[in-house]
Amino acid sequence: MRFFCSFRIQLRYEKILLRGIGDCIMSEQKKNRRNSSFLYKVILVIGSICAVIIFIRFYQISKDNLVNMELVSIQNSEKELDNLFQIQINRVNESAAMIESIKSSGKTNEDIKEYLETENKILSSVAEEEFMDIYGSFDGEYIDGAGWTPDSDYSPVQRSWYKKAKKMDGEVGIVSPYKDMRTGKIIISYSKLLKDKKSVISYDVTLDETQKLVEKMVGDECIKTIIIDDNERIVASSNSSEIGHRFGTLLDKESKALYKKYLTSKNENFEYTYSGNNYYVYNKPLICNLKYLILIDADEMFLTLNRAVYCGWVIIAILVLVEILVIYDINKRRRIAEENLEQIKQLFQAANTDKLTGISNRRAYEEMLEQITNLGIPKDFVYISLDLNGLKTVNDNMGHAKGDELISGAAECISDIFGQQGSVYRIGGDEFAALLGISSKELLRLAKRFEYKQMEWSEKHGMQLTVSMGYAARETYPKVDLRQLISIADKEMYSAKGEYYKKTGKDRRIQI
Repeated sequence: MRFFCSFRIQLRYEKILLRGIGDCIMSEQKKNRRNSSFLYKVILVIGSICAVIIFIRFYQISKDNLVNMELVSIQNSEKELDNLFQIQINRVNESAAMIESIKSSGKTNEDIKEYLETENKILSSVAEEEFMDIYGSFDGEYIDGAGWTPDSDYSPVQRSWYKKAKKMDGEVGIVSPYKDMRTGKIIISYSKLLKDKKSVISYDVTLDETQKLVEKMVGDECIKTIIIDDNERIVASSNSSEIGHRFGTLLDKESKALYKKYLTSKNENFEYTYSGNNYYVYNKPLICNLKYLILIDADEMFLTLNRAVYCGWVIIAILVLVEILVIYDINKRRRIAEENLEQIKQLFQAANTDKLTGISNRRAYEEMLEQITNLGIPKDFVYISLDLNGLKTVNDNMGHAKGDELISGAAECISDIFGQQGSVYRIGGDEFAALLGISSKELLRLAKRFEYKQMEWSEKHGMQLTVSMGYAARETYPKVDLRQLISIADKEMYSAKGEYYKKTGKDRRIQI
């Protein structure tokens, strides 16, 4: 903004300088301090957030690494189980292929029975206690390789092994475990539907080897292992008493908590807490829709990591505390600085303000004249010289208190009329000046209003107030300097004062 482009602008600047420079200084300082303080706070907050995000990410990566390291040992057990189940599946597929060959060659069920009996003897000798029986339903006839003859009302199609085979439709299915009434052993069946869509071949095997492998997994870190089928029946468990039960029907609270978390895991590994203990569960799929759950002591597995996390959170808490203290210190320093600026403002205003009238004083007046001299007189500059009439008479007859009231009244009238167009000053006891940024035409309108204002004040306060006024406009005297312009205005003011004394018959030097 060009200071000298318009005197109105210049005078507004002067008003800011003299009446509000303290506010300007304070406002600018506050703005700078608040900006820097806000920026510093933003940096601290963003830095803290980034540190927390990085820390959490680091924790997650470290945790995943620990989980993957533990997974290596579990995968070996998983492979052994898969191999164990795959051996039985292969046997079922081989027997199914042989029976398909027998049937396709036109041979009868007697030939199938002979094959099953032979296969039963071979597998009994090879698999020892693991293998139990091979049997099936062929063209509606039940044939058992071990020679067992069922009751007359025995219906193969109602048996779980037959239904499972039908459901799997050509794929080998594993039937939920059950207790064999003849041997007292827990049995699972592998069954397969043949190509005619009504014949089924099935194997019964014990869970001894599977159970041994599952129990073998339980050690220092692995707390529990469970294998469940697609009906949520427990096929094998480190707690053998759970075999054959539905997972969701286990009565102990710990198993219920595990099952509840299992339902919401969506076939993924998961963590859960029970009775103050933390567990990590590997939820691994096996063949034939089996699931393998391995419970790990999460507190033990993540012990070192959790200690590091604890230390990390302590460090972050300390950093946050330091940030809070730093921000508190910043706010305290800013508050002190603002208080100091407020004092500077008050001192500045006191130094440039007339105590009696509240308008700008002689000191401010001289500073403004110096600035105008340095920057040049604008085209719309008007200097007004004003002098209060009859002050000595009031002081002598009514007292100085009334004289001060008259001075304050003059300042009030001058400020109300001319203050909005520029700046007004008290430059002596009864002397005032106004520096305006208006045209001569506008000045005449203001001069008329100023006369009315004096009359209003006089009627209101019961004391006559008149001010002699002289002015000099830059547009009228474009070639003179500021001091000459002031001299012209003073001469006009004294001329007006002379007219006042002539008109009233009063002389300020004569006490009436």
